[in-house]
Amino acid sequence: MREWEKTEKELCEPLIDLVSRFVDYQVDKVYVYFFRENMATTYNFFYEKENQIYSSIEMISLLEYPYDSKIMELQRNMMAAHNYTCELEQIWDENIFNYCMEVRITYDVHTQSVDIFHFFDIPEDEDFYWYAPTSWLNELKIEHGQEPVEGRAPKKMFSELEKENIKKWRQVFSSCLGKMTAIQLACGEHVVGEQNWEINFQKGIIRFGNDEYPIQLLGSESREDETWLWGWENVNQFDEKLLKLVKTAKQQGEALGLESFGVAEVALNNSINGHNLATVVCGLQEPPLCYYRCPHSGGAAFVALTEVPQEVFAPVNLQKFADITMKCINYHKIDHKVFVESFLDWNKTAYHWDGNRIIAQFDQELQIGFEEIKSGWRIEKMEISSL
Repeated sequence: MREWEKTEKELCEPLIDLVSRFVDYQVDKVYVYFFRENMATTYNFFYEKENQIYSSIEMISLLEYPYDSKIMELQRNMMAAHNYTCELEQIWDENIFNYCMEVRITYDVHTQSVDIFHFFDIPEDEDFYWYAPTSWLNELKIEHGQEPVEGRAPKKMFSELEKENIKKWRQVFSSCLGKMTAIQLACGEHVVGEQNWEINFQKGIIRFGNDEYPIQLLGSESREDETWLWGWENVNQFDEKLLKLVKTAKQQGEALGLESFGVAEVALNNSINGHNLATVVCGLQEPPLCYYRCPHSGGAAFVALTEVPQEVFAPVNLQKFADITMKCINYHKIDHKVFVESFLDWNKTAYHWDGNRIIAQFDQELQIGFEEIKSGWRIEKMEISSL
């Protein structure tokens, strides 16, 4: 074994430990896919159980594990994967931000063995970013005698209209993501906690322990066909009072040119899913709202909460701002400039531009340098200095 390979597997251990804990050892193998481009990283997890391959969504149904708590654990610890790619930068003596990298990791839960495959210098290609994870999933399914995922074959080219729709979505999502991440974290702390939840659509409320809050229905994810159905379609004939927000959001989204806001049912993918759609819906409101994912046997319903404590919408300090920023730019494909400016504006943090740098005034000075790339702006460096 070459020295760098040995070092690489050692570096991979925190990520593999995270993945193995994420599935509670109920599977035989875990397949970790991530693709890094311009400081944006997409992560996907596939699983093998009894010689069958499953996507994450399929495993949710099979294992019946508490998805919400597990995905929060995964997101909190995603920095392990970020640190892994940064360490690879030193191993290869390359600048991780100047090339694309695809990594495929196979982890055998029983033998605790790891196989790692890298593909470097991949062309910056919107198509590759979207279809590559599903391509590997289909490769694995075919190898194990299963049918590939229907309707998810690699696309060779996006039409100009599709590219424009992606661009519009990315800009709006980028503008909502920072504040909504802060709000959702605070909602988890001040509203949800470790309490059990109970929802009553007839009364239009959700309870966490002894506390109850009015709700607005946003929509629902279907686990069976991997689609999102907007609440305004109202297939369950709920009281119209529960649909005021989602109908407003429909108009807002259409005015911004968001294609996914104008059709009743939308196919789920890495970009369009319940959490991201709820992030945009709640983030577009003034003031913003928080939301909650309510899992059930067929998928999950998403509801917005009102009349929650004001602490949920409190500004964040420098450390939390930096942590949220690093988490979001590594977990989502976004325009970093739009993200940072929108997040600072919501946080009511004074800032000014100095060339390609934003200088923000917290209790210490935060400097964020940007560079322009084909798909928007990305963060080049972040520095904290005393005032």
